Amino acid sequence: MSEVLDVFQNLFIHRSKSSREELRQNLIDHAVFPWTHVSDEEGEEVEYGEILLMERAENGKLPGVRIGLWPTVDGYSILNIIPIKTGSINEKIYNEILQEFANLVVFPAIVDGNFSVHISKGYQSIDDWFSPTAVAAFKRFSNAANKSTGASHPLDNARWIAFLIDVHRNRQSVDSDFFFRWMVEIEGWSEEIAHHLVIQYEFAGVLLQKYDETK
Repeated sequence: MSEVLDVFQNLFIHRSKSSREELRQNLIDHAVFPWTHVSDEEGEEVEYGEILLMERAENGKLPGVRIGLWPTVDGYSILNIIPIKTGSINEKIYNEILQEFANLVVFPAIVDGNFSVHISKGYQSIDDWFSPTAVAAFKRFSNAANKSTGASHPLDNARWIAFLIDVHRNRQSVDSDFFFRWMVEIEGWSEEIAHHLVIQYEFAGVLLQKYDETK
């Protein structure tokens, strides 16, 4: 496997024949320790219904958290996993909690076959985001560039611009935070230079899009 970054997983529950209310009640009925349904703070209505809140008690293995299940057109998706005590949790802990919630609550709740579940991967590589030609262009830039000066050298700048143009040509929209992490954690760029390049990446995307709209 090529180099990858840990990322936050997503969970989607889709209903086929049954109603969302039945799905909601199934999830509530199957909330087992350390998971409980938080009914006293619910009530927020969004486009497709009411947000469903679940809470996990801290048990020494994993922290106490609250999960918000957001109603979608055909089911629910996880809105977020929020720690009850600590300020934040990393991708590894987040995904462990999501997997536990899926195994203890979600899968038992959909056993009748009227619902399906999709859980996204817990890791991603640059190949998941950019086209093969853009990946090749980026690697040509990153492998050859002086990582202390970014894209300031004319040859480095030409390779960087070739990458930006390829990204735009293939209509790719890649999360800037992920791209920043990739440059720092995988490619070995300093945070300062990577931040500067990501700003250029974001600006190039907007500029080239506006240019296309004027043609």
